[in-house]
Amino acid sequence: MQLLLQMQHLLRQHSVDISLTAPDAPVQVLNASETLAEEALKKCRDQLLALLPHVQRFLSGMPLPHSLTCTRCGQVVPCPESTPGRLETLPYFSCPCGVLFQPVTVDQRLYPRHPVHLPGVYWCERDVQRIGETVVEELSLGGVTLQNLSEHVITPEEILLLSFTLDDSASTLISGSIMVRSVDGSTIGAQFVNESGLNHVLAAYLGVRWVQGEASIHG
Repeated sequence: MQLLLQMQHLLRQHSVDISLTAPDAPVQVLNASETLAEEALKKCRDQLLALLPHVQRFLSGMPLPHSLTCTRCGQVVPCPESTPGRLETLPYFSCPCGVLFQPVTVDQRLYPRHPVHLPGVYWCERDVQRIGETVVEELSLGGVTLQNLSEHVITPEEILLLSFTLDDSASTLISGSIMVRSVDGSTIGAQFVNESGLNHVLAAYLGVRWVQGEASIHG
């Protein structure tokens, strides 16, 4: 309940007011937080999903599913309409038995994020004079989360060139193009533009097995 109250407070800062007395309050809070690019809400959302006792993940992509079968009770649950403004994805929803259906994208399914702390530098593809120092705080086969160490004018959809060194025994240098997907103050989420050349290097570092274009986590 304390976590829901914290998320309710954060959502009210964005003029979103959700009653926690509603039976589907967790679902409403999760869906509202999903549309806002705020790191505090993202962390609370991840914590809430980890605390919920029954969560069933499903792949939300085109084509969208029309219904899902609950693995807990066997009931076929109709899917709601796609998220407004994000027509390619479905929102969170629940089964009458209490199971929460959590939509995930292909990137979330194949490329889990790993916390790291790797200093690096970036520069703009079209303006090499725009250079900055950053720290890679999360790393996956599909992208990175960066924490910039100085002021910036980076915007979503911008292409950057990123270079950082892994803290492995060989101090492996990673360099590649990334596309900015989200900007929240000094925190930047980005996707590798062409990760094929990095797959095996990053897979070895992250402890991921890479086979025929798909990744699976050891253990």
